[in-house]
Amino acid sequence: MDHQVSRRTEIFTNHLLFRAPPPSSVVQPHRCLSYSRPELSNEFAFDLREMRRLMDGHNLEDRDWLFSVIVQSALFNRRERAGRIFVCPDYNQSMEQQREATMRRIEYLVERGVFRRWLTGEGPAEELRKLALHEVIGIVFINSEKFRFVVLYTLFINLLNSVADVSPTGEYLSAIKNVDQRFAAFLAPLTSGRVIIATTAVYISKISLAIAIRYALTRRAFSITPNGPEVLLLDYPSHQRRLLPLLAKVYAMSFSANGLKMMYEKRTPKSNKAIHIISSAYKATFTWNNIRTLLECREACGGQGVKSENRVGLFIGEFEMHFEALC
Repeated sequence: MDHQVSRRTEIFTNHLLFRAPPPSSVVQPHRCLSYSRPELSNEFAFDLREMRRLMDGHNLEDRDWLFSVIVQSALFNRRERAGRIFVCPDYNQSMEQQREATMRRIEYLVERGVFRRWLTGEGPAEELRKLALHEVIGIVFINSEKFRFVVLYTLFINLLNSVADVSPTGEYLSAIKNVDQRFAAFLAPLTSGRVIIATTAVYISKISLAIAIRYALTRRAFSITPNGPEVLLLDYPSHQRRLLPLLAKVYAMSFSANGLKMMYEKRTPKSNKAIHIISSAYKATFTWNNIRTLLECREACGGQGVKSENRVGLFIGEFEMHFEALC
C-alpha cells in the first residue's frame, strides 16, 4: 500500500512540476507490435496462405474465385489503393438505391455462376462451399441484406417439403408416423441457421478487429517527451488490454466455428443432439462476444468509429437488430 501511495504521489508531482517521466515508462514501442502498411511491403514474417487456412478453415480456392468475380464488376464499388483492390457498399446511397444495387449485384453473381448448384448440390463438399461463399458475400453486402438472403435460403431448402408433403388430393403425407419424431425432424434443419449465425458473428468480429487494430497502428496521440514523436495508440497498455484479449478470443472462436461447421457437415442421426447443443451454446457465446467486440472497436476508433465507411457502427446496428432478436 505504501508503495502505491508513493508511486501515485510521484506521478502527481511530476505532472504538476512538468517533469518528464522516468526512462522506465510503461508507454514504450513494442517490437512485436511494429507495423508498416501492407502497400509498403509485401513481405510477411509468416506464411500468409497458411494463416488463411488456419483462420478460414476450408475452400480457400472458392473464396478467392468469388472475390475475383466481385472485383471485376463496378457494381461493387471497386477501389484501388497502392496496387491493392478493395470493395465495399456505397454508403452515400439511399436505402432504396442500396436495395436496387443489391438486386443488380445478385443478378450479376447469378450470371457468373456463383449460385450454380446452390439449391441442388448435396453432400459435405457442396455445403462447405456454400458456407465459404456466404462469408465472402458478407464482405461486400450490407449485413442485413446478407442476413435476409441466408434466412430465405435456409427456409426454402431446409423446411419446405423436407419431412412431409400434401398430395394433390389434399392428403397429408409423411414417412415419419410418430408425431414427436416428426416435430423434431421439422426443427432439425434450424440447426443450420444456428451454425450460420454463430460463424457470421465470428466473421464480423474479425472484420471489426482488423479495422480497429489497423487504426490503432497508424493513429498517434500525445508524446512521452516534450517535442517528441507522438505515441501510437496500440503502444498504450490500456489500448492493448482493450483490443488484444478480444483478438485472442476471436482466434479461438474462429477455430471453434470451423470445428462446428465440420461437425455439421459430417452429421449423423446419432450426432444431431450433440450438434444441436453445441451450436446453441456457440450461437449465444459468439454473438454476445461479437457485440462486446463491436462496441470496443467502435470506441477504440474514436470519431472515426461512427463513420459509415468504417463499417463498425453499421455492424452494431445491423447485428443488434437482426441477430439479437434470434438469440
